[in-house]
Amino acid sequence: MDERRTRVQARFRKAVAGLGAAEQIPRRAEGSDPPLSFAQERLWFMEQFAPGTSAYVLPVSARLRGPLDVERLRESLDAVVARHESLRMTFPAGPDGRPEVRVADRVRVPLRVVDVPGEAAARQVLSADAALPFELADGPLLRATLVRLAPDDHALLVAVHHIVADGWSADLILRELLTPPQSGPRLGFGDYALWQRERLSGDRLAGDLAFWRAELDGLQVLDLPLDRPRPARQTFRGGWHDVELDVAAFRELCRAEGATLYMGLLAAFQVLLARWSGTTGFAVGSPVAGRTRPEFEDMVGLFVNLLPLRARLAGAPGFAELLRRTRDGAIEVYGHQELPFEKLVAELDPERDVSRPPLVQVLFALQSYRGDGEGFEPDSTTTRFDLELYAAERGELLQGRFVYNAELFRPETIERLARRFAALLRAVVASPDVPVGRLDILPDEERKQLARWNATDREHPGGTLHDLVFEQAERTPDATAVVFEGDRLTYRELAERARAVA
Repeated sequence: MDERRTRVQARFRKAVAGLGAAEQIPRRAEGSDPPLSFAQERLWFMEQFAPGTSAYVLPVSARLRGPLDVERLRESLDAVVARHESLRMTFPAGPDGRPEVRVADRVRVPLRVVDVPGEAAARQVLSADAALPFELADGPLLRATLVRLAPDDHALLVAVHHIVADGWSADLILRELLTPPQSGPRLGFGDYALWQRERLSGDRLAGDLAFWRAELDGLQVLDLPLDRPRPARQTFRGGWHDVELDVAAFRELCRAEGATLYMGLLAAFQVLLARWSGTTGFAVGSPVAGRTRPEFEDMVGLFVNLLPLRARLAGAPGFAELLRRTRDGAIEVYGHQELPFEKLVAELDPERDVSRPPLVQVLFALQSYRGDGEGFEPDSTTTRFDLELYAAERGELLQGRFVYNAELFRPETIERLARRFAALLRAVVASPDVPVGRLDILPDEERKQLARWNATDREHPGGTLHDLVFEQAERTPDATAVVFEGDRLTYRELAERARAVA
């Protein structure tokens, strides 16, 4: 097992060896406005399609206990913005209607201070502020809210627009706010954006595009069975469902195949989606930090990239075989992670559908666990995908959160899906070589429910279903036949509609 893991690690190091390799990144000319990065450009256009949305607001929060000097907090916020160029950016439209970047010399961060009577009120205030949109043309694109629960007990929310920051950046902002560094980063985000555009050209761009065209050839749209009709335009209102799973045995299965827990969970999630949808040729989006050089690690900016990771389910493999396929595919994909998802979408030019995200409709991420009990997360959720699964390790347990588009799914559907995911993880450990399409993923409670539904001591009356419905309509025309989301139909109305359709 150790020898296999060593070989896999060596392959991974070889695959990513060239990432970020280049001469020193230069600073751009003094006083010049930078270009947008590829990701910033796409986010700007997405914002134009849905102005006023909070889907691209990143909130990060902290509980602050002990005496607090509010003025010093204001100064610390301004100091963070002064250190990081991206937080002083705004994005007006130029004369040709395309976005431009303006970088201010100095920005004062709005800090709202609110006294609240308790935690419920605090959460309500922070949730409302986290949902407020930003104005990209005017800025500032960072704001803060401080709620005072007691003289020595506060909750702080910092909200920033995704166009100038990512999840790594949000943590960095909070860390620098509480423990200021001695100096800022050598580069500004605009220097990175200029370097990125110059780097992703010529032979490098052609090579990455050739890889991704082959990787995503024949990609299918993942059409999950929905509870409600899909709106004509993509919506972002989300809900979530949390789970806690024991993954000790599952982790050992992954290790035996030289795979990481991330690879194993990705493979299991793809099996779940395939079983649910009946589709096998889809991809799941997975974020990578995109900080492939040391200079990027202490910079606030939009570095994160989205990788489409294709499901490799052809030929009815067992899970152990699927895990090996997923492992090998992920290693290869990670060697081509520098091509921005936005550039990939533009080059592949999939058929336009404003009702859903392009290329990938579902997201998966394995994150570092931050459950220290001192956070104060707002009760607001948006989603840019149909379904997202976030997971974080905590000892032998896995903390999972299913985030879903609330315009498409009911909460009980996602709760049922989460139970089946837990059953699937147990099933693959017990039978790693059974074809994944034949694994029993029904939880015990669903199996018992099916048994109750199927149990009957009544003789079937015979005839077709519609004949039985019409006969019932003659016997009890005014009895309720159908109930759906508060609407009711009697047997008479159901029969009349059936005949009209026929």
